[in-house]
Amino acid sequence: MFRESFINYTEWREYSRFLSVEDKAALYDAQFDYHAGETVKPLPKTAEIVFTMMLQQYERNAEKWRQVRRKRSEAGQRGAKARWDAAPPPKPEDTVTNAYTRNRAAIANAEKTA
Repeated sequence: MFRESFINYTEWREYSRFLSVEDKAALYDAQFDYHAGETVKPLPKTAEIVFTMMLQQYERNAEKWRQVRRKRSEAGQRGAKARWDAAPPPKPEDTVTNAYTRNRAAIANAEKTA
């Protein structure tokens, strides 16, 4: 799954404190590989445990985002339908163009009678 961004939670810091620097680096790389849609390289067991926990949260976030996108899409479709199904607004009677046309007709009638 390719994502341009992803969320890390500060509470995960507690889990990563028990990892060595090398395991933290492997975990860091695994997060980016996963979100870039690349194959995640095998992790040390301790890092794999933390990564599995992270994956569960990532999946919950992805599902929540899918629901938000679906709701926004439905709302947009309803808005577009309401916009395009609505009757066109009435044309104003006294616009500059209409006034000009009426005056021109009145002048033409006045010239004929004069």
